[in-house]
Amino acid sequence: MADGTQPVRPRLFEADLPKDPRKPIRHPFDAVPYTRPENVLDESGMLRAVRAAPDHCLYWPANTVNRRLSDRMVEHGWLQVNEIGMVEPTDDGWNALDNLDRGHAAPDWNRPIGALF
Repeated sequence: MADGTQPVRPRLFEADLPKDPRKPIRHPFDAVPYTRPENVLDESGMLRAVRAAPDHCLYWPANTVNRRLSDRMVEHGWLQVNEIGMVEPTDDGWNALDNLDRGHAAPDWNRPIGALF
């Protein structure tokens, strides 16, 4: 202090604390992992990614955009999960991808769950 310097206050965890003290402190596991905009897939992109890597395990962390999309496509019957946990297109998914490659309009991705098309 004799040389005119101020004591430095330690900044332990200040960046992690909310600015508003009424807001709860979030745990890092609750955070949504960031997905770069160029890596966000749509339905046809998801089918193309699965088709391009049939022998690779495509893994998206929980609570990401692509994981929620793949889960929704499994629910609607476009993808299926095999015995080791990898997603692969169903017959409807292959047909939809073939129709898209031929230039036809995209199918109704939000078709009713359990519908036979």
